[in-house]
Parts: sequence; structure tokens; C-alpha cells
Amino acid sequence: MEGRDNHFRGEGRMRTFLAILALSALIAAPVRADVVDSGSLVIGLQGIIGGTMTIQGSAFSVGASTLTVSSGKVGIGTAAPTAVLSVVGDAVFNGTMTFAPLIHKSSSIIRTVTTSFTNTTYACISGHVATMTVTGGDVAVFFSAEVANNTANADSVLGFRMDGAALDGADALIGWTTITASYAFPASFYQVVKGVSPGSHWWCLSGRVTGGTADIIGDTGSFARKNVFGVMELK
Repeated sequence: MEGRDNHFRGEGRMRTFLAILALSALIAAPVRADVVDSGSLVIGLQGIIGGTMTIQGSAFSVGASTLTVSSGKVGIGTAAPTAVLSVVGDAVFNGTMTFAPLIHKSSSIIRTVTTSFTNTTYACISGHVATMTVTGGDVAVFFSAEVANNTANADSVLGFRMDGAALDGADALIGWTTITASYAFPASFYQVVKGVSPGSHWWCLSGRVTGGTADIIGDTGSFARKNVFGVMELK
């Protein structure tokens, strides 16, 4: 009986071995892919592509989320990406993120002397002209200083000019309709000029002052008041 039992044990081990071998072969076997119709390909479990795969459509569906590629833009969690990478939902990063500088180049003027302008009608204010060669794109123009109203009329205003033309818009002008004579006030404003063509351009601080004089204050010292005007090309 002992020999018979050993025979059955050996046969059982062999069956187990053959079952494991068959399962291994099944796992290692190529995955079956069926063409359902002229426009669909169904892969049963997993697939390995050794070369390059070209997808002529614009959308992927990965589980319950969506990965979309459309017109060179990638969307994760959205089927309509609005930027090079659009992510709708939470993101977790384990590693280092590197961001390219926002500023491509800049040209700034910092003055420590007071500049006065009298009865000026949208002309460039002395000492506040910046020239820069840009590669093309958006440019930010900015100004920050303390301005003194010395008997100028209340309709006086400061603004920007580019290549001789006034830059209009709420962000491009600052006025002092409620500022009384002989009163200093902080003036700080900027404007982003869209789609500046490649090449050399110039910008200036401009103003309309009637009936008197206004001062852009600048001085020296440890706690000096400075006026700053400049342009920055944005990437």
C-alpha cells in the first residue's frame, strides 16, 4: 500500500506541476486583440507596442478619467484643454519641478531726481523712455512713483506710449481728479501689451497736465523715494 500511496502522491505533484506550467504559458502568451469593426480594436488584457503608435483621433479614455490630446494641447481630467497642459483635479508631485523664467528680457529706469512737467499734452516725460528689442509676444509696461500735483488741473493724467502711440485702457492711465493742488500721492500702474511684433520698440511715460505743473518725485538717501519706469518681455 505504501508504494501505491507514493504513486498517487507523485501523480498529484505532476498534475499540479502541469497546471502551473499551463498557467504560466497562458500568462506569457501574446494577448489576443480582436478587430470588432473597421474602426475599433479591442485588446483583452494588456498589450505591448515595441515601435511607434500613431493615433489619428484626439482623445484617450483611461479608466474613469480622461486623457486628451488636441491641437498640441494635453488635457488630464478634461476633454477640452486650453493650455499646453490643462489639469482638472488634484495633482501630486514627488520630485523637483523646474519652471522657465517668466521674464525674457527687461529694460528699466530708476530715477533719484525729481522730474517736473508743465502744460504737457501726452508727450513723453523726460527721463522716462525705455527702448528694447523683443523677440515678439507680450510686453508689460510699468511705472511706480510718488507724484506731486503742483497747481495742475484736476483733469491731469499719466499714461504710457509705445512707438509714439498712446496705450489706451483702464490699466494704462492714472488720473488725479480728486487730488488737490500741492498734494503728493502714490502712483503705480502697469499694462500688458499683447502681440508686440519682433524688433526694436520704445515706450515712454506720458502725461497730460494742464494749468500748472506736476512732479514725479525722486531723491537720494537711505530711505530715498525713487521713481521706476520700465518694460519687460513676457515669455
